[in-house]
Amino acid sequence: HEPRALAKNTTRHTRRTASTTRHPIIMRYTLPFLLTASAHAAGLSKEEFASILSSDADNEMEHMTTQSIEDTWSTASMQAWEVAKNLSESDDVASPFIACSAQGNSGYARKQSLSSVFTKDNGSTLAEFPIYNSSDKTCYHLMARGSVVSDVLESADMLAVEPMSPLMKIRKGTIAAASNAASRSQMNVRISTTFGPGIDSAAAATSIVDKLQGQESSVENQEFIAEAFPYSNFEEFTLESFESPSTLFNSLDVPDDAMESESATFIVTTPVGSRSDLLAVIAGIAAQPEVVSVELMGDIGF
Repeated sequence: HEPRALAKNTTRHTRRTASTTRHPIIMRYTLPFLLTASAHAAGLSKEEFASILSSDADNEMEHMTTQSIEDTWSTASMQAWEVAKNLSESDDVASPFIACSAQGNSGYARKQSLSSVFTKDNGSTLAEFPIYNSSDKTCYHLMARGSVVSDVLESADMLAVEPMSPLMKIRKGTIAAASNAASRSQMNVRISTTFGPGIDSAAAATSIVDKLQGQESSVENQEFIAEAFPYSNFEEFTLESFESPSTLFNSLDVPDDAMESESATFIVTTPVGSRSDLLAVIAGIAAQPEVVSVELMGDIGF
């Protein structure tokens, strides 16, 4: 797995600024990665990430032991590194990362240090504004090839870079909102999606719809679920009779007026009858490399 460098002389922050058989696909990203988790260098821990952004993992992992949380987080992180590496090598595609610098005495100085190593020349794009800024570190969204990040970290100082796994992209409250939408058989559920810096939102939205509507079996859907919700013990995600959400995938639409410069709103135009189907659609969107954030929006029945 790819190495990651720890930011030196930094502290953790707690304040944010901004039948019944378990399906083998669900376990696919568990055992192989957990066996090597302890030997994998840390980028951002679960606690460090939670101080920067919120995700549904915050709520869903509360009932787990500290060791289980660390193992699950390491599993998701290592899988994200593998995805970034593979996209870089096979398709020459950039992936989303969170890049934090502790170099310098100001947010401006830290952005300059990040901009000096993640450049247009190596195909990287750093966000214009930080997602976290404190007295000792500043963090940005970053789009870069996995191979570039790996090379930078070999000689990096006071830098931490974490690939964004699908579970990191799903904002807090999304699971509860999906449950409410399904209980009401809600139509026109809106999924707000933010893209990484430098991404063409119109092109990305169109590409994502095409990819998701091209899924022809429930196997891919289960893989999305396994990556987005590795901590879950939701019964509907572990049954052999997993229901394919192809109907919802095929109903996805992104109206022209729902696109902005860095985001788009996907609309599920058919009634939502199953939470698992809606969460599979959300997971499918979160799995795409162009995406850095996904959440349900509007009236979801709270």
